[in-house]
Amino acid sequence: MATKKNAIKEIKGGESLADSLINFIGQPTAVLCARFNYRGILSHVSKDHIILAQARAVESSGASSQNSPSTEDPIGSSVIISMQAVELVYWPNWVNAPLD
Repeated sequence: MATKKNAIKEIKGGESLADSLINFIGQPTAVLCARFNYRGILSHVSKDHIILAQARAVESSGASSQNSPSTEDPIGSSVIISMQAVELVYWPNWVNAPLD
């Protein structure tokens, strides 16, 4: 299980979400987009999009304190998520559940 970096980071004036997320490349990460949650390894960050490797679509996450999401499906590849679609990037306990 990977050790996550400090997930509490203040975004300073003029700093974008992309600027903040660069610090978490290589870490298991959860992303909420509209009605969908995704989890995987944050592998790329740009001002326009992020890429989650070993991505899974989390249909029902359950409590953040759970060790694994209640229901999820592997996507089978990486997923590219537009920065405009991102509502929340977070690190619940279940983000560290095995991806394989």
